[in-house]
Amino acid sequence: MFGKNKNQSPAAALPPTPNVKPELWGEIYTMPGSYQNLPPKSGSGKKTLVVILVLLLVLIIGVGAFLFLRSRPSQEPVSEPTVPVVESTPQPTPTPITPQLITAAERDRARYRDIREIQAALELYFAESRQYPLAPLSMVLGTSSSNVLSAAGFSGSAQGVVYLATVPQNPEPGGSAYLYESIDGSSYSLKFSLEEGTAGLNNGDHEATPLGIDEQAPIVEPPLTPRTATPPLPTADTDSDGLTDAEEAIFGSDNSKPDSDDDGYTDGSEVAGGYDPVAGAGALLGVNTKLASYTSDSFFYQLKYPAVWEVKNIDQAGSEIMISGGLEEFMGVLVVGNPNKLTAAEWYAQQFPSLRPGEVPIFTAGEFVWAMAPDGLTAYLATAKNIITFSYNIGTAERASYYQLFKAMIRLFTLSSSEVPIVNPVEADSNSNSAGTTE
Repeated sequence: MFGKNKNQSPAAALPPTPNVKPELWGEIYTMPGSYQNLPPKSGSGKKTLVVILVLLLVLIIGVGAFLFLRSRPSQEPVSEPTVPVVESTPQPTPTPITPQLITAAERDRARYRDIREIQAALELYFAESRQYPLAPLSMVLGTSSSNVLSAAGFSGSAQGVVYLATVPQNPEPGGSAYLYESIDGSSYSLKFSLEEGTAGLNNGDHEATPLGIDEQAPIVEPPLTPRTATPPLPTADTDSDGLTDAEEAIFGSDNSKPDSDDDGYTDGSEVAGGYDPVAGAGALLGVNTKLASYTSDSFFYQLKYPAVWEVKNIDQAGSEIMISGGLEEFMGVLVVGNPNKLTAAEWYAQQFPSLRPGEVPIFTAGEFVWAMAPDGLTAYLATAKNIITFSYNIGTAERASYYQLFKAMIRLFTLSSSEVPIVNPVEADSNSNSAGTTE
């Protein structure tokens, strides 16, 4: 083919190309000699340089465009590589984490806001239901069973009108659970605790009610009623008729016979009613001959006393007398001024503040209402001028021999027309109601 011409002699063959190994000749196909020794065309080197520069420029522009596009955010979703699905046990949905309250002061402020929020919701509930949610036992608020306040009360899910969609719970650490209780729905108790205190509340336990926080309902005191005087026990009463043997001797009755005059009434009941236990036929005790009369010309009163006893003036003015039978037991009358025109109960309460006027025991005797000492051994009568004190002194004895006589003497006590007794409404009501008296 192109290697040799059959008519050409071997000597006429082209000389070997420089730098080409002769041993490779048989393996290389060469172009005809007419093409191998052509002179190079002029300007070809410049053209090659221009091409190279253009290529470099294109390369630089291309690299710059690539880098620019790479730096822009992708507008197309990037497909994620497929990840094999690994089956696992379903996990519960995590509870949202409440932001941690770092300091005790922050937690206290949160507790105060929580309690106010719960109270406001409770009032909305009350406005609709006319009662507060019932909870006979203390209920911890904010748990899974009490995290909603709706028409059904505190529960785990809303039913009907919702008053508080999320019931707060105590922010820990510190404090204590919010405890709610309402026995009958008319009120409620909401207990909580503070670590340091806030909003004027000290640290420690607190209770919120419809009245506010730590506000106690005003104490409604029942109407004051006089107490009952409790006198000492009596001495011997052989016939158990209500009069001691010593008193039977004073009145002249029979201490071995309960009804000395056989009129159907015991001796003690007759004396208590102002009747003579001996005379019968409805005879009044005041006319009993066993009793004498004492009249105070200075203080305008008159009293009855055992005729066998003695009346002794303690002072020259006659403001104090002693009535005695010569034994350890005796009675006395003391008169002091009453410039402020106090009632007997008011005067007694001033002397002995342990009792308020309305609580002072009273003793109703005819037209007078006497204030009594709790031991029943002193009676007080008020007039526009004086306080008359009538006392029974038993000394150190534990039992009284003449207590029924003492009360009989009070019943028979009288004032002259110039003395006006002072009666307050409490005492006036007692005239028609003997409750609280020694009767």
